[in-house]
Amino acid sequence: MPMKVKLVKPIRIVMFYLIFSLCWILIGESVVDSMTAVTGADRAVMEVSKGVLFVGVTAALLYMALKKQQRELLTSEKQYRDLFHSNPLPMWIYDRINLNFLEVNDAAIREYGYSREEFKSMSILDVSKGKDQLVNSDTMIPLDERNYAGYFQHQKKNGDLITALIHSHQIIFDNRESVVDMAQDVTNQLEQDKLLKLMYATEKELKEELERNILLMERSLEEKQRMAEVVERICNLVVIMDAAYKVTWVNQAFINFT
Repeated sequence: MPMKVKLVKPIRIVMFYLIFSLCWILIGESVVDSMTAVTGADRAVMEVSKGVLFVGVTAALLYMALKKQQRELLTSEKQYRDLFHSNPLPMWIYDRINLNFLEVNDAAIREYGYSREEFKSMSILDVSKGKDQLVNSDTMIPLDERNYAGYFQHQKKNGDLITALIHSHQIIFDNRESVVDMAQDVTNQLEQDKLLKLMYATEKELKEELERNILLMERSLEEKQRMAEVVERICNLVVIMDAAYKVTWVNQAFINFT
């Protein structure tokens, strides 16, 4: 795990310098008086020596503070670069104005098939099949003022098309307004979601068809029952026979008459 870097705030350096200067002013005169009395040196010379010593001491302290700050900044920058390049998801940084790639990580090289040099000779539009998508703000979902997310169709070097979920963040990189993207291949996930939606729609359609058939059967059964009741109650003789002229059913009127 990388070491956590805590940068010294500039206000702390200023406050340290201010307190040290005030202390030097408060005790400086007494020190000069003491040194003049002990050594018998000229007071003007001691005043100059005090000023030179103050400048030298403060310069040394400021140098050490700034050197420490610089080391911490370099360490922090290295950690962020390591995090960028070692991220398992493809990431890249591109210029916000001309959309040219400025930096890519190893995962992007493996996933898309382009070398680092090839990436840096291309723009973000070269990997997007829908070349108007990345410059169309309507395709992006604003997460906050500087962050966006959206789905885009990308094309690899070998011609394969994938759907990528892009998380974008605006940054300053090498003193240029830039955007860092993290791309996640969601092609299989979206295909599975589409298949599940299709299965759900098919199941829903079959269920509705079954319900309609059951309703038709119920209505047909009711009509048959009503017809049977009508035939059973009429006074005319009703006889039903099969193809061999064998009687299969008669109504009550036939029974009463015969």
